[in-house]
Amino acid sequence: MPKVKHLVVKSPNYLSDHSQVITWINLHQTTNTINNTPLQPPISKLPLQYIWNNESNENFKKALKSDELQEKLSTFLENDFSSDREGINKCVNEFENIINLASKKSLKIKKKKYRRKINNVANKKWFDKDCRFKRHQLRKLANQKHRDPNNTEIRSAYHTALKDYKSTLEIKKKNFHFDKIQEIENASNDPLLFWKTLKNISDDLDFNETKKSPQPSEWLNHFETLHSEHQLNKEQNEIVECLKNYEKIKDNLTELDYIITEDELNLALEFSLKLF
Repeated sequence: MPKVKHLVVKSPNYLSDHSQVITWINLHQTTNTINNTPLQPPISKLPLQYIWNNESNENFKKALKSDELQEKLSTFLENDFSSDREGINKCVNEFENIINLASKKSLKIKKKKYRRKINNVANKKWFDKDCRFKRHQLRKLANQKHRDPNNTEIRSAYHTALKDYKSTLEIKKKNFHFDKIQEIENASNDPLLFWKTLKNISDDLDFNETKKSPQPSEWLNHFETLHSEHQLNKEQNEIVECLKNYEKIKDNLTELDYIITEDELNLALEFSLKLF
């Protein structure tokens, strides 16, 4: 019983006249888990990648002929490395260090390019017509550059347009925030105007904002005055008169404006059966 931690006796139920006993026993045993997974080798960084071009061969040779590397090569040749594993590893490491030093002095290191997160500036409040026009010109030059990548004039025009486009975006953004700061400063004496201005200080467009839709009378007035300055010719006037006549005739065509009677349905059925 010293190993029994808890003991619960339940009342008899309708299935049996015996009482259920529930107990917890302390075992005080620890299980030693043996890790049979093999040891992973240590992870090391990848070696540096160098850019090799037409001039790299001569530059690498010049670096090897420098006084510093010639001294290291002489020291390397004078060393008497043992033929065991330790001696071979030491020989390889020293020679690798010499090659790496010459590469760093003569070659350019290839850097990994990370793609920046693209922000959609078209959804900004300060992105106006001028920005859209410059973006259109930039995309046009970009398409031409992709079609003819070796054309230096197009590439130069593209980079000039790209620089101008980025400069325009930066100026528009700065002016927008400067104007908002001025509005907040001017509204400092009016609490309602201040909080309203502060609420709309963000430069992101709110597409979920419900806008007041035009009234039917506004639509009617708009379309009535849309071509008010245009004069109709003879043919167009005839079409208008014809449409007005049709509007008058429709009041006389009232056969279908009444309920269809049962006699009319029977007559239509008899006529359709005769056809079959």
